[in-house]
Amino acid sequence: MKFFLSLTSICCIGLNLSIAGQESSLTQYSGVPKEKQMIGAMLENDVFAGTDNNYTNGARIEWMSSTDEDPNSFNACLGTLMGGTNASSSWRRFMGMGNSELLTQQWGVSLTQLIFTPELKSRRPLWGQHPYVGSLCLALTSVVKSEDRSNVFNVQVGWTGPSSLSKQCQRMIHTMLKMEQWPGWANQMPGECIFNFNFIRQYRLRFLESNSVCGLETDGLAYWFAQAGTIAIQGGGGFMLRFGKNLPNTGFSNSARSITPISSPFIYNKAYSSNWSLYGFIGGEVKYVGRNLYLDGPAFHSYPKYVQKFPFVASWSFGVGTRYKDLFLDVGWTFETKEYHTQRHIHGTACIQAKWAF
Repeated sequence: MKFFLSLTSICCIGLNLSIAGQESSLTQYSGVPKEKQMIGAMLENDVFAGTDNNYTNGARIEWMSSTDEDPNSFNACLGTLMGGTNASSSWRRFMGMGNSELLTQQWGVSLTQLIFTPELKSRRPLWGQHPYVGSLCLALTSVVKSEDRSNVFNVQVGWTGPSSLSKQCQRMIHTMLKMEQWPGWANQMPGECIFNFNFIRQYRLRFLESNSVCGLETDGLAYWFAQAGTIAIQGGGGFMLRFGKNLPNTGFSNSARSITPISSPFIYNKAYSSNWSLYGFIGGEVKYVGRNLYLDGPAFHSYPKYVQKFPFVASWSFGVGTRYKDLFLDVGWTFETKEYHTQRHIHGTACIQAKWAF
């Protein structure tokens, strides 16, 4: 609680400094429907893609606020750092929001668990194979968006080792599915506190938006991201395209390892034509990996480096989704190139995600 109060105070002080002696002509929420708050749950597992190793399971629960019109709220203060409505015009330009006549902002929290294992079921980590490691992270997210772009800032804090509960969760899942257990969790990567700072810039690809005579819609976005901390030091970019009937206004995330929030990426000033939506999506991403906790080992403990990672990793994804009123359900698959030199094959996972706006 002290952390959040301190963060609020810092943001509000920055707010006062940024607008001191300046008069902002920015219009907030004018003509824009207020977005509801949203909760979501995601489960990702490689067994649905025909494997059971390396990145083997991810789970997340998440909450995102509604768009808030109160300029003194925690939401508004936090959004100032990302070029939000209370930021000075010069800071908004620096953050890429200077040409936006309309801005909204949201904040949220999430809890994410990731689980990794070797390719062979051994009692000890094996040279040339992924070590046993799991993590459990709490994240605070701030989103500032216009009709054509958005800034997402995310702070993750968590831990590895037995406190991540990876051993217990994997055993529970394998027991439910009547699968063979992994015997090496007594030799998992040692536990330590971990953290990361993450930023995403998303761009709306308006030239892809269309609505044919039969009602089939298309849209898409491109993005780049940068991450730094004890979890990962990496950066890259990608795209996501959607097509279908009555496309929903929600996020484009398809993996528990992604830091993309569940809220809509842009201001969509449109109304649904019916209570139902049905759509498909495809996407791709390329990233440079300077550090990867799950392959390179912990930052503050001595631990063997069992594999040599590739500096560049690419992934592609596809899936389908549906909406009924304020309920959303997405099912997708992601395939990723080899992350380390002795990895036997590219790796695939399947993800199911449910969201509810209220």
